[in-house]
Amino acid sequence: MLAAILLIAKFGRGFVANISVLLGIILGGVVAAGLGKMTFDKVANAQWFDVVLPFHFGVPIFDPLLIATMVLVMIVTFIESTGMFLALADLTGRKLTPKSLTAGLRTDGLAR
Repeated sequence: MLAAILLIAKFGRGFVANISVLLGIILGGVVAAGLGKMTFDKVANAQWFDVVLPFHFGVPIFDPLLIATMVLVMIVTFIESTGMFLALADLTGRKLTPKSLTAGLRTDGLAR
């Protein structure tokens, strides 16, 4: 299906090229369902409403190495975002204040 995504992205125009990943997922789902590799039995038997209990999937694991890795990734993201905000301020002619930078980084962090 990766080939289909790449072909759609390469030869598609406009909106179709922008949603090439979504189209590849849909195409892959249709092919998998056609080959019998994907069924919807669990969806058909699922309750309309159900309560998810805390720790249904197990107790959270806090691995210091994974936490440090995520902190490093977020620092790199914040550096990249700061550069983007500086460039946008320069392009628009607006002054980038510490308050607006903080708000932008906070919003960017929530989006990730």
